[in-house]
Amino acid sequence: MRVNKKILLLAVGLLVLAALVWWFYAQRSGPEKDDTNVSENQSAYLEPVFMSTEEKANLYIPAETKVQVLNRDEKGEPITYKIINNDSEVVTGDKMAPIRPENQ
Repeated sequence: MRVNKKILLLAVGLLVLAALVWWFYAQRSGPEKDDTNVSENQSAYLEPVFMSTEEKANLYIPAETKVQVLNRDEKGEPITYKIINNDSEVVTGDKMAPIRPENQ
């Protein structure tokens, strides 16, 4: 009976040790950053970019409306934007989160 307990304790101990090693490895090697989804215009993450009058006209937005562009497609057309009613609503680089999920 004592031999069975020792074997069981040894197996449980090895299992716990393996789980800890796996957890530390996962923490250390975290997800790799892939720069393929980052906009070519890095300054867009640091300073706000606003829509031009022509872009507003194409989207039927009144010219006097202040509109911040948050994301553009490959052609440079705005895909994600925010209408700014107050200057405190402007999204800056420190408040900007990724818009698109990263491709796996």
